[in-house]
Amino acid sequence: MAYVIIDDPIGGINSTVRCDNNNEARCNYSTVLGGYSNTADKNYGTIVGGYCNTTTGCMGVITGGKCNTSTGNYSFIGGGYCNTNNGTFGSITGGYKNTNIVNSSSAFIGGGELNTTNGDLSVVVGGCKNTTSDNCTFIGGGYLNVASQNYASVVAGCRNTSSGKYSTISGGEKNTSSGGYNVTIGGGFFNIALNDCSTIGGGTQNSAYGDFSVIAGGRYNTAAELNSTIGGGNSNIANCTITVVGGGEFNTADSCGSAILGGCCNTSDANYSVVLSLVVVIVIAPFRIHQ
Repeated sequence: MAYVIIDDPIGGINSTVRCDNNNEARCNYSTVLGGYSNTADKNYGTIVGGYCNTTTGCMGVITGGKCNTSTGNYSFIGGGYCNTNNGTFGSITGGYKNTNIVNSSSAFIGGGELNTTNGDLSVVVGGCKNTTSDNCTFIGGGYLNVASQNYASVVAGCRNTSSGKYSTISGGEKNTSSGGYNVTIGGGFFNIALNDCSTIGGGTQNSAYGDFSVIAGGRYNTAAELNSTIGGGNSNIANCTITVVGGGEFNTADSCGSAILGGCCNTSDANYSVVLSLVVVIVIAPFRIHQ
């Protein structure tokens, strides 16, 4: 029958251990309250229960789970399996094979599997194989997302990379925000926003290269210069400062301050010019034969 030893003579001073379960409280004021084959191997370390858990950081705490390791001072693991918390003041609530890297302070992983935090105050809430690699970065969930610059965020989605300072990707797949401040991508697939304050709402394979450029949606659109805007459509280009393409396809706004509202294969080649697109709708009214 298991029993408790307080001030364990073969452990640390004032250590507490539940014996006959292969538990060890090796250091001063360390505690193992339950479970099996748990080891508290640093001063003031605590393991509440579980199996084969180890704390080697000062005041590290593991409440349960299996094969978890807490090496950072003041670190915490709630449970789960094979989680590793190496960061000071770091927390891992649960999940599988999640890791707080050793140089991360106050980083947090909520759960999921194979997630990694590698920056001070960085957060991964859940998901799979997500990575934060700079300070104050955030990933909400999803799969194989990366937030790799200060204050960068990926809320969800798959294989998204947010590598600009203060940049955000809300979701979608294989989107990239990088190279500038305050870059935003709402969602979609394979969109790229590269410069300061550029924005892509969604769509497919759109590219916002200019500072303060905007693409609301569509596909294969390119906003290439400062303050260029594309509303949507297919294969449109805003290729000069303060240009606008409202929609349509294969349109090119190629002069400063010019606009193309829509249509197909239009080009604005004079400054401050406007190309209108008119849609003619013919309505044939029904007729009656009067007798």
